Amino acid sequence: MSCNNRNVTIPGDKQTSARPYWLALDGLRGLAVLLVLGDHSGLIAKGHPAGAVGVTIFFVLSGFLITNVISVARDRGTWSFRNFFGNRLARLFPALILMELVIGTWWLLDGRPWQLLLEYVASATLYLEDFLHGRHNQTLLSHTWSLAVEEQFYLIWPFLVPVMMRSKRSIVWMVGVLVAVSIGSRLVLAAAGMANFAYANIVTNAYALLIGCAIALLSLRIRQRQYRVILGAAAGLVLIFCAVGPVVPQGYIILPILAAFAAGILVLSILDGSDVFEWAPLRFVGRISYSLYLWHWPLLLMSGSLFGGGAALPMIALSFVIATASTLLVEEPIRRAWRRRNRSRTTHAAVTATT
Repeated sequence: MSCNNRNVTIPGDKQTSARPYWLALDGLRGLAVLLVLGDHSGLIAKGHPAGAVGVTIFFVLSGFLITNVISVARDRGTWSFRNFFGNRLARLFPALILMELVIGTWWLLDGRPWQLLLEYVASATLYLEDFLHGRHNQTLLSHTWSLAVEEQFYLIWPFLVPVMMRSKRSIVWMVGVLVAVSIGSRLVLAAAGMANFAYANIVTNAYALLIGCAIALLSLRIRQRQYRVILGAAAGLVLIFCAVGPVVPQGYIILPILAAFAAGILVLSILDGSDVFEWAPLRFVGRISYSLYLWHWPLLLMSGSLFGGGAALPMIALSFVIATASTLLVEEPIRRAWRRRNRSRTTHAAVTATT
C-alpha cells in the first residue's frame, strides 16, 4: 500500500524520527546495489554499464538525502558541522573498518604483499581512492572510489547550501552551472583518452550528486498520482536502457549522465509512495546496501570469481549474509548509540543554558 513516507520509524531505530524518511527510497537504493552486484558478478553481460548506473543512482539519492538533512537542521536551528561529520563517521566507518580487517587478514593469510594491502587500506580509509582509480582499477578496494567521491563532495557542500538557500533562482543557476561543468569535464576527459579519470573522480561525478541536491533544495515533488506513475515508469525504462540496453561506445561515461536525470525523475515520482519500491524485500536490500556494496567486491576478487557469472553466486550469497549481520549487529547499534549520545548532549546543553 502506498503511503506518505514522512515521519515514519527509521529501520534499526525504536524511536519515531521527526526527520523526513521515505520508504520507497530504500527500495530504489536496493535496485541500485542489485545493478552493481549484477555487473561485478558477471550475471549482467560484460559491456553493459549496469554498475555505473547503479552507482549513479546512489549519488542522486545521496545528494537528495544529505541535502535534506542539512536544510532541515538549518531550518530548525540545530545545524552543526561537528554533528554532521560525526554522523557521517558513525554511519560509514564501522562497516568499512570491519570489512578492511577481515579482508586484510584473508589477503595476508593468502601470502599477498602487505605493502599493497597498506596502500589499498590507506586510500580507502582516507577516502582518496577516486584519485588513484587509474592505478588501482580492479584491485582489492578500488570500488571505494564512489565512497571517496561522496565524502569529498560533503566536505564542500554544507558550505554552499546556505548560499543557495537564499532564493530558488540562486539554486537553479548555481546548480545548473555546476552540473554543466561536471558533465563537460567528464566528456572532455573521456574524449582526451582519459576514460578512467573521467569515470571516477569527484568533479566528473558531481553532476549526479547535484541533481539530488537540487531536488531537495527546491522541494520538488510530483503531486498527481497519474503523473507520478507515468513519469516514474518512463524514468525506470530509461534506467533499464542505460544499464542493460544496447552497448554503445564509452557507455560507462555517457549513459550514467542520462541515468542521473532519469534517477532524479524517479526519486520525484516515488516520494509520495510506490508499491514497487516499498516492496519489503527490495527495501531490505536497500537497508543493507552499504555493507553489501563494501563486501561484494573484495569477496569476488579474492575468490577469483569477479565477473565470473554463475561461479560468482556463492560469493554474492555470502555478501548478503555478511551484509545483513554487519548492518543489524554492528552498524545500526552503533548509529543508535551515537544518536542517543547526541540527544543526551543536546539536552544537557539546553538545561545548562537555562540555569
